Amino acid sequence: MKVCLQCAHENEDNVSNCRKCFHHEFAPTVSPETASPGVKSSLQFLTTEAEGKLTVLKCRTPGEAFLVAEELEAADILTVLPTEETMLEEFQTRGFVNIRVSTQSYEAATQLRTIVECEHWEERAQQPLGIPMVLAAVGLGLTVCVGGILFLVVSHAYKTKGYRRKAKSFRRWFLVGFALSFGLVVAFSH
Repeated sequence: MKVCLQCAHENEDNVSNCRKCFHHEFAPTVSPETASPGVKSSLQFLTTEAEGKLTVLKCRTPGEAFLVAEELEAADILTVLPTEETMLEEFQTRGFVNIRVSTQSYEAATQLRTIVECEHWEERAQQPLGIPMVLAAVGLGLTVCVGGILFLVVSHAYKTKGYRRKAKSFRRWFLVGFALSFGLVVAFSH
């Protein structure tokens, strides 16, 4: 498995782009000792907490902790990363791994913070559907057979990329198009 540098999604070794965000850069393969396949993370995404002069980053997996520490150190931010054994034990008991960094240094790296904290993912998830895609959804609803297949493809792509609001709107507008199609068939059959 290799971890995407953009979204920290774990991908198969043979992929060239991340399956979640389609980014093309990956972190080194996570060792089997840190992967711990039977344990699930208790966090939906990476979170932060202030702890005095330190900021605690709560990572979803040991692999994500290594990835985040690597990114922070590349930005010259010193990280306090537990040993692999401590990290694995913490992940198995709590469902996440803590990394500690200087609050002052971490606050100064605003662009890195938005990437690390997944703020941009939540913003993306709440973006509305654009007018061209609304028209496309209605058009797909009007062409029921082919439109249904294309609707499923586009809807699945929105969901896998994390565009929850867009997926919901796309489905709603597709149903409007489908209802118009049905109404036109009924109107012309009489």
